[in-house]
Amino acid sequence: MTSCLDKTLQAAAAQHSAGQYAEAIHSYTQALDLAPGLPELHINIGSVFLACGQPAKALKHFQRTVHLRPDFAEAHYNLGIVQARLKRLEKAIESYGKSISLKPDFQPAHFNLANVYTKLDRPELAMKHYLAVLKLNPQHFKALTRLGTLVHQLGRSDQAISLLQQAIQIKPDYDQAHKELGLVFVHLCEFQKTLACFQTLVKLRPDWADAHCNEGAALNQLGRYHEAIAKYEDALELEPDHASAHWNRSLLFLLLGRYAEGWPEYSWRLRTDISHLAYAHTYMQAVWDGTGFQGKRLLVHYEQGLGDVLQFIRYLPMVKARGGTLIFEAPQPICPLIQDWDCIDEIIVSIQQRPVDTPFDLQISLMDLPALFQSTLDNLPGKRPYIRAEPARVKHWGTQFVEPGFKVGLIWAGGAVGRQRVASLKLRACQLQHLAQLATVANVKLFGLQKGPGAAQASTLSPSFLIRNVGEEFSDFADTAAAIENMDLIISVDTSVAHLAGAMGKPTWVLLKFDADWRWLLERDDSPWYPSMRLFRQARGETWPTVIERVTQALREFLEEDRS
Repeated sequence: MTSCLDKTLQAAAAQHSAGQYAEAIHSYTQALDLAPGLPELHINIGSVFLACGQPAKALKHFQRTVHLRPDFAEAHYNLGIVQARLKRLEKAIESYGKSISLKPDFQPAHFNLANVYTKLDRPELAMKHYLAVLKLNPQHFKALTRLGTLVHQLGRSDQAISLLQQAIQIKPDYDQAHKELGLVFVHLCEFQKTLACFQTLVKLRPDWADAHCNEGAALNQLGRYHEAIAKYEDALELEPDHASAHWNRSLLFLLLGRYAEGWPEYSWRLRTDISHLAYAHTYMQAVWDGTGFQGKRLLVHYEQGLGDVLQFIRYLPMVKARGGTLIFEAPQPICPLIQDWDCIDEIIVSIQQRPVDTPFDLQISLMDLPALFQSTLDNLPGKRPYIRAEPARVKHWGTQFVEPGFKVGLIWAGGAVGRQRVASLKLRACQLQHLAQLATVANVKLFGLQKGPGAAQASTLSPSFLIRNVGEEFSDFADTAAAIENMDLIISVDTSVAHLAGAMGKPTWVLLKFDADWRWLLERDDSPWYPSMRLFRQARGETWPTVIERVTQALREFLEEDRS
């Protein structure tokens, strides 16, 4: 029997190595008939089932192995692998932990356990086991890369760079290390270094669409737009449905004013990994195709930020003109601004965790309306003011601005930007103290309209040049609109308040960082979306104080011209 068992095991092992999984399973099953209590047989047949994509069957044999031999560290390790494959992550932790308790220097178990803790967002435990791997094997380039990625997510970019560079030094052709290092440099806005990483990645993996897409993104950040488009198209040749390449290309088309090409591609955002940031819910109802919907109920729902909502609600009258009942779901701060709009039949205040519960027949995102209406730079709606402040609130807020002079409302920062948002959004804000030179213009009175974290600068600095910051007293955008109406000019960084002022037709000067968002186009000091706007662009490498110097001079010239 022993000779027969040995021959069967040899045949099964050879079949497994050759990828002949069905034959290997058959041979191991024969061996099990000869020796059903042999733990190694169960672990071997479980490994074959795992290799051929049948983790549930593998689980059964790994469980049998640990039952037959509880002190078999490798069996617990394999059980952990299959539990992780089946998304039973807590069970995987238990199995990996057991294998490590039996064999403390079991390097693969430490590595896999760290990976599971990373998936469960338990960074401290993940770091502990990555470090255990590196203590056992300082040359483990995968552990160095994973640890580098992890510490970057924890905000320790310098340490991340060091770890990733160590991984690359050990294995220069390890593509994942180059990718992660590039992403660290993206976060630090060091785009020339980002480009170098992704160019290396493309050389290592010319067949990987992600690599070409990442190189395109780096070229985009460096202002090399046409080269970036070419790289996105390289990615699409390799992978025609690469959502990020489509979406990134659409943003560049829009930035370049090529709206006819950009809007159709913009819908690819919903297939990227940022789709959850666009809108939290999905609906079974059909997407509206722009045709008449008389007798039906259409839900138009907002997405993305408050500025996006303010910019694109201009399309709602065009929607209403094509049909029946228009239901608009909007964030609460926006609702008071549009509660009297004739084109909206029902307004629903958005609740992030809950989809709308009113009945409707069709649905569409607010951000898909420009594509539906085939918008170009020449036919954009809303050229006239389409948001008006409530007269009663205008009168109320007017009592806060009684100082004689030319009243300028200031916004110097946007909302808080989390670590998962686009890194360069953090550069949109300037410091309140940078705006001090505006007060040197004769007869100018400066008021803050700043809400959110940036408002703290007004109370901390107590700047003498700012008469007061009233923004923290606003309950919603209706208050903001009323305060704007009492101003002669709004000067703002790229925020939702700038969109509100533009939608009201108020003279508005917008301070744009060097890589401004697509909606501001390129090399223009005006906006086709808002005729009352003037744009002041930060040149690459230029600081905000230098931009404010130009704004100050423009304000001085504007008032001198007005007086003359």
